[in-house]
Amino acid sequence: MANEKYFLRYSKIINRVKVGDYPSLSTLLDYLSESGFTIDKRTFNRDKIAIEDLFETEIIYSRARNGYYINTEDVNSLYSKKLQETLDLFSSIKIAGKNDELIDFDKRISIGTEHLNFILETIKNSLQLTFTHKKYQEDSSTNRTVEPYMLKESQGRWYLVAKDLKDKRIKTFALDRISSVAHNKNGTFKKPPTLDLKNYFKNSFGIINLNAPEEIIITVYGNNSSFIKSYPLHNSQKVVEENNESITFSLNLSIAPDFVMEIMKYTADLEVIKPIHLRNTIRKNYLKAIDRNS
Repeated sequence: MANEKYFLRYSKIINRVKVGDYPSLSTLLDYLSESGFTIDKRTFNRDKIAIEDLFETEIIYSRARNGYYINTEDVNSLYSKKLQETLDLFSSIKIAGKNDELIDFDKRISIGTEHLNFILETIKNSLQLTFTHKKYQEDSSTNRTVEPYMLKESQGRWYLVAKDLKDKRIKTFALDRISSVAHNKNGTFKKPPTLDLKNYFKNSFGIINLNAPEEIIITVYGNNSSFIKSYPLHNSQKVVEENNESITFSLNLSIAPDFVMEIMKYTADLEVIKPIHLRNTIRKNYLKAIDRNS
């Protein structure tokens, strides 16, 4: 398909310019040609416009360096990063084809993405949404009518943030647990002006937003310390102290079961310094696990 070729070419251009060595036009055209994309200057300029329009990433020519670069703010924006991650993944899958020896995908596929476009359109048009919902721990299903506010990604899953019209409470619904999705064309709504969606999950580890944020201090030992440093548990994470054996981190977030489950993954390599109630919770969970496995 022609569109696939365009996206693959855009990915090549973006990633080559992101190297940061100010490649010239001839360098870029040669690089594209080696990758199977032979284009001229005119097509390259059209690609630049398309890349800026689609990914809000401007490829700029520097006369002083006689080459191209990408605005740092564009590259580092979350919007741009997510789009480029998707483009890179798409490009890699197309290159690998159906050869499962080149890419081994996680077998636990996050489903529910088929609802993303429909729900986004419903949110943008401020229409009520109806669907059938089935909780993880229950066999029965319930019919819901909601005011949809936002889509939220967390730990490989997608969630809908919405007001349940049955009890007027804001809830999160996993997209892989809903079906029979439809919108009510006669049911419009206005988002509450006091609802700050941008910061709604600011103090949450995932999708659970129950308690006030607390200062958390943890010390992580061994290789896991470097892993957590490079892939922070939360956007509030900071390094407090670092040595050859461990790294101590501080975080500020709402302590909920999803966060407790996450840090328990690191077992003997992690120590909770504060708060004491979190330390006690981790200890009780470990003792329960020892008792069940002894």
